[in-house]
Amino acid sequence: MRRNIFFYFFVSFLVFCLFIYSYVNSLRAGEKSFRLSFLDEKGKNIKYNYIYFVKRISEMMGRKTETNTETEAVINYTIDDFDQEGNMFISLSFDSLSKKILSPGGEFVADTEKTIDIPIQYKLNKRGRVLETIGLDALPTIPNFDTKGEYDLKSLFIQLPDKEVRINDTWVGEWEYYYQSSSGFQKSVFNTTYKLADEVEKDGFDCLEIETTTRERMSGEQKNRGRKAILSGEMDLKGKIYFAYKEGIIVEKSYFGYWGKFHMKITSRYPLDITYSNFVRAKFSLIK
Repeated sequence: MRRNIFFYFFVSFLVFCLFIYSYVNSLRAGEKSFRLSFLDEKGKNIKYNYIYFVKRISEMMGRKTETNTETEAVINYTIDDFDQEGNMFISLSFDSLSKKILSPGGEFVADTEKTIDIPIQYKLNKRGRVLETIGLDALPTIPNFDTKGEYDLKSLFIQLPDKEVRINDTWVGEWEYYYQSSSGFQKSVFNTTYKLADEVEKDGFDCLEIETTTRERMSGEQKNRGRKAILSGEMDLKGKIYFAYKEGIIVEKSYFGYWGKFHMKITSRYPLDITYSNFVRAKFSLIK
């Protein structure tokens, strides 16, 4: 008798679960779905205002030093071409670029004149993943900043899902930043989870509001006064994208991260471990 009662409740529970599953699926079937794609108008040019701010607190042997880096730019985005597989060729360049560092030693402004109007071409697949970078060697290193500014360009890109999505659906993407110089190299890998949060109006466009959660993992090696330095660390970034899904363009992209931990371990007879705590915020805004 007890086995029959147990069997009855087990079957009833399964029927209830199937009902809930069918009900939820029927609700989702009535939801609006979106198949996202990028603008495919060859020769189209778009411009973005870009602001990037980093507060870095370094600590060595108990002593802390704060340094702020500010970047402002106008970035050119041009659709060059498409290949037979549907991959896109996108050129990015700086219309204008300003970089400065504020530290206890004063303010230092970068000489970016030679960086202006030099296009770097990226081959992207239909989702927006970078497959190839062309012409990066033509972009000069900004004096005393040990960077070409490519991170500022490449971080504009986003990756779209490869299937239709509805509100609250998620997908993942990954991109890498690599920089080589005479003093060493740095590599950062960014793993992002995208979540379709809402359909909203933004700056006159029908947009999808997409929330992002990113984990940055950094590694590298540098020479510090003739000594080898090992770089490592990670940081979590939160962001938001407004994507005009009818036009296939980014209207706004922003992200921030605070107190990510990075380390520089200098190997020598007297080893040093320098810790960096970073606060970061960035924003790209479409210029209409």
